[in-house]
Amino acid sequence: MQTKTKNTILIGGMVVIISLVAIVLLQLNQKDGKEVVVYINGEEMARYELAMNQSIQLEPHALESNSLVIQNGECFIESSNCNNQICVETGKISKTGERIVCLPHRLSIQIEGGKAVEVDAIAQ
Repeated sequence: MQTKTKNTILIGGMVVIISLVAIVLLQLNQKDGKEVVVYINGEEMARYELAMNQSIQLEPHALESNSLVIQNGECFIESSNCNNQICVETGKISKTGERIVCLPHRLSIQIEGGKAVEVDAIAQ
């Protein structure tokens, strides 16, 4: 009986440690983004440089409004007239792959790495 309990605790502890290591490695692997890409209804509508400070008023559809702010290499939704305000509460994003989504407005904002040309070993 005690052996099963010890084994269960040992396995549980190993799972927790492996999970924490995986989370840390994923966080360290994220790269700073270069562009903010705005999608409406899944279609790309605009691209903005993450390095250029600006405020953009997005109007995905009639009577819908989201205020996108790009500042100091980060972007966030400052205000929205949607009901749930999840897009505003998401906060600032700056790493490649991060997103802000406003489901009521069918709006998605994603950080991308830019359109840098990659050179492989053969081309060099």
